[in-house]
Amino acid sequence: MIKRIIPEIELFSTPDGRPHASWKSESGLQTLPIRSRRFEHLIQKVYFEIYKDPIRRDELKSTIQIAEGEASFGGLVFDVFNRVRIPADWLF
Repeated sequence: MIKRIIPEIELFSTPDGRPHASWKSESGLQTLPIRSRRFEHLIQKVYFEIYKDPIRRDELKSTIQIAEGEASFGGLVFDVFNRVRIPADWLF
């Protein structure tokens, strides 16, 4: 299901076993923990854009669970680093 919604998504886990997803967006490469609220919101947003209907709660839950399994046991393991974008007007 997740590949139907976001075909270019890459599922992987971190060395400590946390499942993540990465995809290319208009603003660059995005990476989120699969268990995060933001990832859930992403699925809801993209699903609605495609189907013009909200995703059912049980379908959302199973999509996240399947993505977690694929990320955890798909064999890909990457380190994840946090980066912060600072607006230009904040710079000295």
